[in-house]
Amino acid sequence: MTTAWETKPLQDVCEFINGLWKGKKPPFVRAGVIRMTNFTKDGGLDDSDIAQLDVEARQFEKRRLQLGDIILEKSGGGPRQPVGRVCLFDKNDGNFSFSNFTSAIRVRNPPELDFRYLHRFLHWTYLSGVTERMQSHSTGIRNLNGTAYKAIRIPLPCPAEQQRIVGILDEAFEGIATAKANAEKNLQNARSLLESYLEAIFTRRGDEWMDRPLSELCDIKHGFAFKSEFFTGEGDYVLLTPGNFYESGGYRDRGVKQKYYVGDIPDGFILSDLGSAARHIL
Repeated sequence: MTTAWETKPLQDVCEFINGLWKGKKPPFVRAGVIRMTNFTKDGGLDDSDIAQLDVEARQFEKRRLQLGDIILEKSGGGPRQPVGRVCLFDKNDGNFSFSNFTSAIRVRNPPELDFRYLHRFLHWTYLSGVTERMQSHSTGIRNLNGTAYKAIRIPLPCPAEQQRIVGILDEAFEGIATAKANAEKNLQNARSLLESYLEAIFTRRGDEWMDRPLSELCDIKHGFAFKSEFFTGEGDYVLLTPGNFYESGGYRDRGVKQKYYVGDIPDGFILSDLGSAARHIL
C-alpha cells in the first residue's frame, strides 16, 4: 500500500525575498542583477547578458543570491506568456542579486526539501497553467498574486525520493534537448536543400523566359510611420516589424516581444489574413 506524501504550503517551507531596487544611497557595491530576460524556457539561467549595476550595499546584503535560490517572476509576462516563470540560480560565487520585478525563493530546511526538486515542481506549476490563474493585469503587464502563490501546496516525499524524481526529470529534459538539436539540424539541412533547389530553378533559365521589372507586375507600398505612443502589449492589430520575418520568408509570432497598435489606422495599411486571429498592419 502506497503512503500518501505529506504536502505543505510553499510559505511554510520557503522564504520569499523581495527584489532589489537600484537605490541612491551610498555605499554602493557592483553586482550582477538577474532580470526576466535572463530566464530560459526550461527554467534555467542565461548568464550571457546579466546587467552589472552599482546597487546600495545595504539592500544587496539582504538580497545576495545563494546557490539553489529560485528566482520568481512576479511582474511582467504578456498575452502569450503568463507571469510566474522561475529560474534556478546555480552559481557558487560572485555578487549577484535580482530585480524588483522578481522575488527569490529560498528553502528554509534543505534536509527536508531539495532545491532542485522545488525548482522542478515550480517550473511544472508554471507550465501547467496554475500561475496563469493567479495573475491580474493592466495594459502591457501582469502581476502575480503573491498570497495565492505562497499558498500552493508542494508534495514532500522523502529526500531520496525527491532526488530520484529530479534524476528522472533531468534525463527527460536531456532527451528533449537532444531531440530539439536534431530537429534544428534537420531544419538547417532542409533549408540548404531548398536554397540549392531554388538556385537551380532560377539560374537555369528556359528559352522562353523574359525579364520584367517588379514595378510592372506588383504594387509596392511603403510602411506607415505609426506613433509609438499607441504601441501596446496586446490588442486587435499586430504591428509587423522585421522581427516577424523568418529567414525562409514566412511569418512568425514574436510572442511577448510582439507589438500591437491601438491608434487610428489609415486606409490601405491593414494586411490580409496571415493565419492568425489578430489582424496585421504594416
